[in-house]
Amino acid sequence: MGCHKIWELIKEFLSTKSLLAINSQIKKDLSPLFIKEAELIWTENKPFSIKFKDFYFSNSGGEKETEHVFIKGNNLINRWKNLKDGTYFAIGELGFGSGLNFLTTWKAWSKIDYHNKELHFYSIENNPLKKEDAKRILSEFEDLKPFVNEFLNLYPINCKGVQRIYFREHNVYLTVLFRDIDESISTLIS
Repeated sequence: MGCHKIWELIKEFLSTKSLLAINSQIKKDLSPLFIKEAELIWTENKPFSIKFKDFYFSNSGGEKETEHVFIKGNNLINRWKNLKDGTYFAIGELGFGSGLNFLTTWKAWSKIDYHNKELHFYSIENNPLKKEDAKRILSEFEDLKPFVNEFLNLYPINCKGVQRIYFREHNVYLTVLFRDIDESISTLIS
């Protein structure tokens, strides 16, 4: 095994195991790895972003909104059905928020013949939600419960950089880039 490969393995180990330990030991405000988390207030049991002065989803319901605008609006079901075996479908999103778009997409993906195909979902987020806030938001969506539970078990840590989570049962990859958009685009291109 060459030095380059060993270095890559060391970097992978450090970026997954050690960063969490290091980040938990350093006061969050002082850690260069920490990203300022989203600040929410709850109005009529709905999350409202203080920074963006907007609700996380409409009054008609976040899951229905995502299905209409994102899934049906992009004809995803038909596009997935026409996807050849051994290939993947990639989706990119700016602003991960609670993960509702991802979870609704994952649910729709699980209803097609996804064997021998992969879904790659990329999202950029510069103000991630605290896990507790995401859990509270997502608890409202009963239809997504099995996906929410698995997602929350692997919820991305608050650590600047790229995090990839693989949901093996449905061949779904979630890649979240916790950083500024300009830095994230540069990372994706390289």
